[in-house]
Amino acid sequence: MTSPDVMAALRLMEGGRLREAAVKLKQLREGHPDAADVLQAEAMVAMRRGDFVTAESACAAWGQCMPSQPLPKARLGTAQLHQGRFDDARSTLDQALVDHPNDPHLTRARAELAEREGHPEDAWQRLEPLREHEDPGIRAEAARVALSAGHAEIAQAGAESLLRDTAVPTIVHRRAAFVRARALEAQDQLDLAWNAYVAANRIGARPFNPDAYDEYVNQIIAAFPSRPDEDQDPLAEDVVLVVGSPRTGSSLLERILDAHADAQGLGEISLGGELLQHLPSDGQKPWFSRAHNLSAAAQAKLRELYLSPLRELSPNVKKRVDKNLTNLARVGLLGQLLPGATALVCQRNPVPCGLSCFVQDLSTAGFPWSSEPNHIRRALQAQTRLCNHWLETKPLRMIDMPYESFVGGGESAQRELIDRLGLDWDPACADFHQPRGRGTTTSSYAQVQQPMHASANQAGEKWGERLELFR
Repeated sequence: MTSPDVMAALRLMEGGRLREAAVKLKQLREGHPDAADVLQAEAMVAMRRGDFVTAESACAAWGQCMPSQPLPKARLGTAQLHQGRFDDARSTLDQALVDHPNDPHLTRARAELAEREGHPEDAWQRLEPLREHEDPGIRAEAARVALSAGHAEIAQAGAESLLRDTAVPTIVHRRAAFVRARALEAQDQLDLAWNAYVAANRIGARPFNPDAYDEYVNQIIAAFPSRPDEDQDPLAEDVVLVVGSPRTGSSLLERILDAHADAQGLGEISLGGELLQHLPSDGQKPWFSRAHNLSAAAQAKLRELYLSPLRELSPNVKKRVDKNLTNLARVGLLGQLLPGATALVCQRNPVPCGLSCFVQDLSTAGFPWSSEPNHIRRALQAQTRLCNHWLETKPLRMIDMPYESFVGGGESAQRELIDRLGLDWDPACADFHQPRGRGTTTSSYAQVQQPMHASANQAGEKWGERLELFR
């Protein structure tokens, strides 16, 4: 049974207050180091925050409390996997599968490892026996992996079975609907595929008001009209923020940097967003009205809240990469707190970018505008204005990273980026697609397991006149 204190922490997590949930669970763990519900919840919150080091520690302790249970070991292997420690993850999961050969959670985690290592057929062979599992989430994952392994008809059948089941949760219905759409596209049934993408985007779509979003961006721009004080000491030269719109090459940039011996990619960690909860209070004013002209004391407090956990997550490196794209809205705030930090501003031609957003399940990933072409078009236009504002006012050390020129530039573009970040060239950056490092947890993971190429923008031409929806 889960204790009331743990339930309170989980409610904080579901409300987006991840730092508060993590602090509460850390305190609970200090008082109850052997409480399985505390350890399980701490692992869950840590994974949601992208803090896989804490997640691993919690899962290891959770497993010691429940040595006969496979779930802690499955979560432990997943935490190791997302730190890029594939050998450790393989050892953890394979040993556990000896004792629990048919456990679905262990099997799913082991299949994820195989897929991340570039072996989708191996992943499918592991998940194929679970195609009819009672857990609809596992069935949806089996269908997705079948498609990844090239079995489009099997994937379509599995997805359609889930869509016919009215008892399946909405979020799983949405996942299954996107698998069905991609399976139809893989079979070149483009009219059916497009209609399937439209239907998938409607399932559980979150509300979005493009006019209100435009005004939100306008207010952020007005709140930070000029660059901050340039006389500050460069206290955060180790920080690299990757900001911009989704599907603009941000995962590619992080993967290249993570391959460098002196850099570490930390994924979409939530530290930047958590800072908003600690801004000085001032009635009902929005965060951006409270985030400019901060006192020195407030800046120091917020800076510590960001830098301390960031550096704990990535010790012994020169560059720490935060790839939370939503930091785009917070560049003005972060410019006050992180002098010396670099922001890589990711932009792309709006038509292929918009299409790519539409055919991916991004709404549940924090981008509610991604479910309708017109909303996508409007949101990307607003984000471009914000990108250009930051590039002009330079709250941080800004580097413009247009997708087309970077991808088309090949290794010379990679070398230029590494040089601009003050690092020596590491040949591993050119081999970023090899299965090592932290790995990519977003929808781009398949692309970043391939060498850099400039064909992505041409891939959408098959959709013909539908592309005009994003122009």
